[in-house]
Amino acid sequence: MDPIVKVNGGTQFNRFALAFIGLSVLFSPILYQLVELSLDSTLYSHLLLIPLISGYLVWTKKDALPAPTRPKSTIASILAIAACASVGCILLAQGSSTWQLENYLAGMVFAYVTLVVSIAFCFFGIKTLKSIQFPLAFLFCIIPLPLFIVDGLEVFFQYTSVEVAYWFITLMDIPVLRESWLVFRLSTITIQVASECSGIRSSLVLFIVSLVASDLFLRSQWKKLLLVLFIIPLAIARNALRVATIAAVCVHFGPEMIDSWIHQRGGPYFFALSMVPFMLVLYILIRSERTLSNKPIYEHN
Repeated sequence: MDPIVKVNGGTQFNRFALAFIGLSVLFSPILYQLVELSLDSTLYSHLLLIPLISGYLVWTKKDALPAPTRPKSTIASILAIAACASVGCILLAQGSSTWQLENYLAGMVFAYVTLVVSIAFCFFGIKTLKSIQFPLAFLFCIIPLPLFIVDGLEVFFQYTSVEVAYWFITLMDIPVLRESWLVFRLSTITIQVASECSGIRSSLVLFIVSLVASDLFLRSQWKKLLLVLFIIPLAIARNALRVATIAAVCVHFGPEMIDSWIHQRGGPYFFALSMVPFMLVLYILIRSERTLSNKPIYEHN
């Protein structure tokens, strides 16, 4: 029998499962709101996939999990204190001008995930948890972003995408006048790039994909980081290409093309296009590792 399932007359996994279920029942109102947010918001439509992906990654490593060692109660206590502090801050902020559902869920879901990890430290030793450190850390991706972070990301991608889009339009030899940072005057139409054009949702999905791909296919830590950081220029270039494409079709086919499918429903197509350079970079990184080692690419650290 696998040594992980029999310690001190009972299974550590079963004990963890009972504690996890109890914690989930306690946080069930929060989790229900999180599900509603995921179903109602295009920005967070991916959230429900996070625990499934994390669970799958743990399952793929189940045969390699070491036997549990002495639980790290100190780490568990620190995590529990951090979770309680998060709940306390959220409760104190209720009724203030900064209170919003997304901010509330960010703090409460952070507390929930932190307590899940704390419970894991209560039942499994550091050696076991180290072998599944990525799936545990990946659970934090289920936390909705606080509004100030969302706003900051929107502004960043909005302004950087506009700048690169201007370069693309210039390279297309299309006459363009920059009226302001966000406004282009073309021969047939004036285009203002709104915050909704920042592409934050697609960028967030690309970020999630890069995290999973780096864990599954790469071993070098710096190459994992390189793949994740590559998402930033890739997201900017994708948004800029979409803006430049809309500008080009408005010039060549008429200003009514601003209401075409390219603008209204073109996001998934440009996201799919951005996966081409992403897969190319991933392939190059995988090949570079295979030249240094004969270790199969699907094995993990």
